[in-house]
Amino acid sequence: MNRSLNNLPLPVKIIMGAVGLFIIAWLLSKMSAISRSMMPDENERNRAVSGTAVITDIAQNRKRGSQIYRSNPRAGSSATVHVEYDYDGNTYTGTVPYYGSMNVGDTLEIKIDPENPSKMWLAKAPRSSAAPFAGMAVAVLVCAGVMFAAKKFKER
Repeated sequence: MNRSLNNLPLPVKIIMGAVGLFIIAWLLSKMSAISRSMMPDENERNRAVSGTAVITDIAQNRKRGSQIYRSNPRAGSSATVHVEYDYDGNTYTGTVPYYGSMNVGDTLEIKIDPENPSKMWLAKAPRSSAAPFAGMAVAVLVCAGVMFAAKKFKER
């Protein structure tokens, strides 16, 4: 059966578009939930104290054997950033998310939970450059789908 998308009835195209948008929205909500789960709760934020951490290592989260890795270890990869910080006379280690402009030896502003000093997080996370583009892409796809459906409906 050789059917192209152009031969499908308009209601089927609209349903397919709606399913696609639902999947995109679901994926974006899951990404947001994962991001929120990594954040401290309100009590932790209220009692947190400021501190400074030093990046001690940036561990790549991908296979080292690829050609891209050998030529540019940071290209297209995610990484875990290992940091070290002092609080109340003790030294602690932890990890923070990787953002493209981080290097070993850089200092980061962090927040520390004084009741559990081994728990810390970035005081101000750098803005992700991909998020606005993802939102724009979804908006463009929605507009294109509506215009396409309206054009096809008008042609009837």
